[in-house]
Amino acid sequence: MEQKHVMIDIETFDVVETAVITEIAAQIVNVENGIIEDTFNSIIDIDSQKGRSISGKTLQFWQMNKMFERYFYSEKIDIIQALENLNSFIPENALVWANSPQFDLSIIKHAMRMYGITPSWFFYNERDLRTLKSFYPQKTIHIPNFGTNHVALDDCNYQCHVLCRLYQLR
Repeated sequence: MEQKHVMIDIETFDVVETAVITEIAAQIVNVENGIIEDTFNSIIDIDSQKGRSISGKTLQFWQMNKMFERYFYSEKIDIIQALENLNSFIPENALVWANSPQFDLSIIKHAMRMYGITPSWFFYNERDLRTLKSFYPQKTIHIPNFGTNHVALDDCNYQCHVLCRLYQLR
């Protein structure tokens, strides 16, 4: 069976593991040919996240970058539903990538623990795109950033392209 690779990116209202999560995006990518095989994206209702944290500095960052409008005018779902949907989206034994897992996956897993959800992936299948990129000179990647920064799905898509390019260089 072919090894599946899943890239995850999130947006939050804080930078600690207790952060309110505003968006979760994930894509299953075939690293051999660069094709995105499936996409997951959820904008999450902040009111469904009682007990999670919001940082004034992070809100200032969002305001300075005019990112609130997109969030507030999007259709949102409950955090528990989003986390359960993410779990269902990730194939069994997939390698789960993030840029960096210490941020994205730590926050997701903290939220899962908080709401009694067990991640569908194993910790030993977590992979760090930032570490992988550090093994290659930046000039060898040659992928212009596209989409909108700090839109989880756009960031996730870009990170999938970077992963595939690095896979080709091996």
